Amino acid sequence: MKFLVMTSRKEGISTGLPPKDLYEAFKKNVDYFVNLQKKGKIVAMGGIAGQHGSYKIFTVEDREELKELINNAPLSAITDDQIHQIVEFDAVLEQLRSRLGLMTPKV
Repeated sequence: MKFLVMTSRKEGISTGLPPKDLYEAFKKNVDYFVNLQKKGKIVAMGGIAGQHGSYKIFTVEDREELKELINNAPLSAITDDQIHQIVEFDAVLEQLRSRLGLMTPKV
């Protein structure tokens, strides 16, 4: 399963960390996700221009595995995540064909 995860800092949350410590905490968080990318759990990730947030596209077995990976991130206590399941266009077209009562073309 693939999921798009949009992450932002929780509203009204302050880390209270000095700048150097905040940078180190952020770096640990990035390193955590880079490691997941190396393991094939994340296929794409990056920041969102003009915002304090990031996106990641995960490939996991199920939503429970996704939640575990997100919750294990070093900064998970101060972030909010919007999670959206991603489906390939061929699956979307097949669902539409089914809903419209159309037969699947034989190849």
